[in-house]
Amino acid sequence: VKKLEAQGVPSKHAEAITAAITEVLNDNLVNVTHSFVSKAETQKIEMIQESNLSKFKAKVQSYRYLKSNVGLLKTLVNKNLAFTSMRLTYC
Repeated sequence: VKKLEAQGVPSKHAEAITAAITEVLNDNLVNVTHSFVSKAETQKIEMIQESNLSKFKAKVQSYRYLKSNVGLLKTLVNKNLAFTSMRLTYC
């Protein structure tokens, strides 16, 4: 206020300008504060992501296991069908 008054700005105008600037700065400070995440929150998010990644990897591993077993079952069924077909042919 004093610097504005020293530059010839009337007292009431200087106070209004200072109040407006202070309000804008306070609002910006609040916005900046809300945009930061605490270390604890960051660690919590990281733990959740690691847990989700572990679950995903387990599902992929399970899928691979099932896929290999399906392939094995197909082979066994085909061999069984071939054997049954041969037996029916010779009967």
